[in-house]
Amino acid sequence: MLKRERTSEEKHWDAIVKDGLRRLGSDDANPDRTHKPFPHTLFWDVLGRKGQRCLVIKPGRLTSKVQVKFEDGFQAIVDRRAIRRL
Repeated sequence: MLKRERTSEEKHWDAIVKDGLRRLGSDDANPDRTHKPFPHTLFWDVLGRKGQRCLVIKPGRLTSKVQVKFEDGFQAIVDRRAIRRL
């Protein structure tokens, strides 16, 4: 069976899909990427926990609040702008 050459349009769409997967953080797009269990850090001095790593559990739909969980198990609701991705 002969392998057919991919058209430029198919290559273009493949690049778009691969870029989207990379932006979403899929391991399929970049297998070398290591998984971080707590991929965010608290950037503001909220609750005296500035600089601590956290995980977003539940993003707010219509508000700017998110529920986060810290490495020690403590959970809080903070402003979305207070966290940064590592």
